[in-house]
This record gives sequence, structure tokens and C-alpha cells, in this order.
Amino acid sequence: MKSRYALLCLLACTIITIAVSSCVKIQNRVLLKGTWELVNYSLDYKQDTTGANAMDFILEDFTQSPNCCKYMIDFKDDGVVTGSYYVLDTLNYSVEGTWSLDEKSMLFIDLDQYVNGLYEIDRQNRKNYIMTTDSNTVDLGATSFVVPVKMDIKRRF
Repeated sequence: MKSRYALLCLLACTIITIAVSSCVKIQNRVLLKGTWELVNYSLDYKQDTTGANAMDFILEDFTQSPNCCKYMIDFKDDGVVTGSYYVLDTLNYSVEGTWSLDEKSMLFIDLDQYVNGLYEIDRQNRKNYIMTTDSNTVDLGATSFVVPVKMDIKRRF
């Protein structure tokens, strides 16, 4: 009789654990959906102590002024993600890729030549997230390399 009770308790705990972890994944997925602005993109952030924003040299005509340039990322329902780069409210280029939330705090993004990896999500608050990975593939046409990346994103819509 005691073993039956212990087995039922173990089964109940297992079901509750699975339900809670699924809820966290669904909650993170709902929180991520929408439009975000890429505020800072750091290549090899573990070695670079300057905190330089790589968007300064990756994106053409990019300057960090409030009215100049924006790189917007839109996570959509169907696993599609778009990236749009604006200079003075004019669309400079747009790309489309895929995204999926694989685990509680891991997000796979394959967006463009600079964003392709499995990112750990660190939610700072409701509007600000930091995403990091040790193996982001940067593809520059004839050359590609894998480098740690840190992206700071801010919810816009």
C-alpha cells in the first residue's frame, strides 16, 4: 500500500514538473513574440573589454544617435523572424529567417549573415533582454567564422 502511494506521489511530481517547465517555455515564447530593437551587438564579448558595438562597423552608415539608425527584429508566430535595418527612417535592407525556442532559456535564431546561433536568454526586465552565445556563425561570403556574441534587445511593439 505504501509503495502504491509513493508511486502515485512520484507520478504526480513528474507531471507537475513537466507542466511547469512547459508553461515557462510557452511564457518565454509569448514574451519574445513581437518587434524588438537590437541596441547593442558585441562580437567576441568575452575577449573584448571595450564594450564596442559591432553594429558601428557591420552596418553601413550606422551611428548611435537617437534619430539615425535602427535594426529591428520581429519574432512572428510561425517561427519566422525578420530583421530590418533603417537609416533615418528609410529601410536600408531587410532579411528573413527562422527562430525556435528549444528549452526554457535557449533560443535558436538563423536571421542573417551576423545572427545564426543558439542563444541563452537573460531577461533583464519586461522590455530588455540580453542574448548570448558561444558559437554564433558570422558569414562574410568567402569567409565565415564562429565567435561568441552578445545581443542587447529592447521591446518596441
